[in-house]
Amino acid sequence: MKTLTKKKVRKTLPNKLWETLRLALADLKLVEKNPLYCVNMEVVHAPINPGYCESKPEAICEVCLGGSVMAMNLGVYINNNAAFYEPYFLQSTMFKLNALDCLRRGNITIAVDYFYNHLKYPEKKVNLVVDRDIQQYSTDPKKKKQFYKDMYSIVRYLKKLNL
Repeated sequence: MKTLTKKKVRKTLPNKLWETLRLALADLKLVEKNPLYCVNMEVVHAPINPGYCESKPEAICEVCLGGSVMAMNLGVYINNNAAFYEPYFLQSTMFKLNALDCLRRGNITIAVDYFYNHLKYPEKKVNLVVDRDIQQYSTDPKKKKQFYKDMYSIVRYLKKLNL
C-alpha cells in the first residue's frame, strides 16, 4: 500500500479551542472530498479495506473529527492506526484532540477542561460554558448541514468567550 506524505505538517495545534475547532472542521471538509478517507466518528484514524465504506468504496482509512486533523495537519500517514494517546503526539496535542471529540458530542464543558488542562485559564470562564445538543455527523445532506451549523455556532460561542 502506498504511503501518502503531507506537504505541511504541524507540530502543535492552536492554543485557542475555537481556532482548533475551526481548523478541525476545515480538515473534516478536506477528508470528505478525499476519496481515500471515510468519515466515521467512532474511529479515530484507522486503515480499512477498500469497499468497507459504502459511501466511498475506494477509501482506505476511516477518521473522526480529531482523526481528520491527524490526517490533514499532524502528519499521520493514511495507512497508520492512530489514537489520541499515541506517544508521538505532545501531551498538549492529545488533550486538544480529546477536546475535539467532546465538542462534536456537544460536551463543551468537558472539552474546555481537556483543552486547557495543560494551560492556565481563568476559572470564571468555565462557569459560562453551557453544553449543547448537537446534530451527530451523518452522510445525510440535511443532517450533515445541521452538524456543521451546530459546530460553527460552537466556534462563534467559544470565540466570544476567548476560549
